[in-house]
Amino acid sequence: MISNSAHPPSFHTMSRPVLRFAAASLALFMLSRSAVLLILFEVNDYSLREISSLFLMGMKFDLKMISTLCLPLFVLPVSLTMLLTNKHHVVISVFSKVLMVAFLLLMLLVVSDYGYYQHFGNGLDQLSFGLVEDGFMAVVLSMFDSSVSVILLLSYFLFLAATIVFLKTRTAKPVAALTFSRGRVLINLFILILVCMVFARGSFGTFPLSRKTNQSNADARLNLLALNALNNLYYAYKDKKSDTYDFSTSNVLSGLGVTDFDDLKRLAGYSVD
Repeated sequence: MISNSAHPPSFHTMSRPVLRFAAASLALFMLSRSAVLLILFEVNDYSLREISSLFLMGMKFDLKMISTLCLPLFVLPVSLTMLLTNKHHVVISVFSKVLMVAFLLLMLLVVSDYGYYQHFGNGLDQLSFGLVEDGFMAVVLSMFDSSVSVILLLSYFLFLAATIVFLKTRTAKPVAALTFSRGRVLINLFILILVCMVFARGSFGTFPLSRKTNQSNADARLNLLALNALNNLYYAYKDKKSDTYDFSTSNVLSGLGVTDFDDLKRLAGYSVD
């Protein structure tokens, strides 16, 4: 197929939305980390080497999560959809908007994580799920009553979100009609998946980057700060799942090594008619 645009479509055409999303998300994570370090921590307690190590490790975690988001939200659906239709400019435009919505949600999560740092001294953890499940509105209202900062953070988020949407709609230009060849789509898919997978692993060592392998500093608080809001939410969910026991009938019976209540009666020494 031949492109309808003046120049043949390139890899950059397909990767541009991903690069913009990655750059904006990386800046957002770094800004949040800097705010916690400068406002909520005693930054003078740390050496330049420790701070440099923090931001280097933080960037690795940020790129890991950004790449993990880009794969299901853009790279895979765009590539697979482009194999099924020749309106590739429409596909790229639609999924670029998906990335914009994802960025707004990410910004809300980052603001929430910063607010959590303000009130609890650490990022989002499994306690945050307890707050949601046990009187969420009461907790939120009490935070509004006890601190003006919550209102300010929410106001900042709403202002920034409205500004981003406004600028995006005002500066958006019609996407020139273009069509990639099937071979080019497959090549672009392979390159983008490879790049995202490398960053999503976060390490070329034996073990992929995780909070268990994050020991860049002797200070535990700095190691935790290297994690971004999305990392914190992910690990909070994992901790919640690991601390929750399944008390369903099938799980209890399976744990006792029986299949039904008759077997359970026999195990307990009762006769079964």
